[in-house]
Amino acid sequence: MLDGRAAVGHGWGITVQWVVLFVTLVMCGIAAMLVVRHRRLVVELEAQQKALVERNRELAAASDELAAASDALTSTQALLAKNEQLAAVGELAAMVAHEVRNPLAIISNAVSGLRKSEISRDDRDTLLDILQEETNRLENLVSDLLHYARPLRLVRVPIHMGEVMDRVTSRLSHELGADVQLEAAKDGDVVYGDADLLRMVFDNLVDNALQAMHHQGRVTVRMKRETKDTVAGTTIDVIDTGDGMDTAVRHRAKDPFFTTRPTGTGLGLVIVERIVMAHGGRFELKSAAGEGTTASVFLPNEPPDAHAQVKLRPLLQSAPSSEELSRG
Repeated sequence: MLDGRAAVGHGWGITVQWVVLFVTLVMCGIAAMLVVRHRRLVVELEAQQKALVERNRELAAASDELAAASDALTSTQALLAKNEQLAAVGELAAMVAHEVRNPLAIISNAVSGLRKSEISRDDRDTLLDILQEETNRLENLVSDLLHYARPLRLVRVPIHMGEVMDRVTSRLSHELGADVQLEAAKDGDVVYGDADLLRMVFDNLVDNALQAMHHQGRVTVRMKRETKDTVAGTTIDVIDTGDGMDTAVRHRAKDPFFTTRPTGTGLGLVIVERIVMAHGGRFELKSAAGEGTTASVFLPNEPPDAHAQVKLRPLLQSAPSSEELSRG
């Protein structure tokens, strides 16, 4: 009986040894696999680290190249801006020379006539009138050039456009006997703007309308509230019943020094558009030959800072105040 138990115990012992041996072999195999996997991961990580280092070097080199390109671009932009300013000044100088040449030639001829020993009183008076007319023309040209070339400094305050237009229409009606009808907006007329500069705008537009009708007929000034491109504002239309403009003239009407009037400087509408744009507004001309003209000005109602981003690049550096502009 004891021998049987001993045999069984001996068999279990051998079984346990084999189990332990098997488990040990399995653990050794797993450990070997883990060691191989670890070494493989280490190799892969080292390769990735080397790739990252190389990539960082490439990125650093690319960053240096980008910085150099940015500096070159900044220098090029500054040079282009300077060249554009010089080109603008040169263009302005050429246009001024062209506009000044004719009055100077007329003045020179008139002076030569006045120097003649034998000249009648009537001829003398005629030549003096010519001198006065051309001198006034040059004075108007210089004044308009100052308005055109210098930057604008707006003094924005809440103003009633109805009051501004009343003053414009009253002055022209009193001085020229003009028939100007004002149609005020029914739902308010307050805008933020420079009253002196806006007065200059509508003095110019209404005077243009009267001249287009040869000071005959009626000019209608119509105001209304409306929204354009989500911007709430006031539109003031100056409507005449004159001869109107054909397509070619209408497209050039805002060009500097373009005019169809013998005594015009061709800067009036340029100055008008400049002032309106400085207010963050829009200026449009609607006209057809034989159908009259509508000069439309849209001014936003928002507070002063709402359109502070609107900037106009001046050709000259000195800046007049609105008072200086109104006196010009």
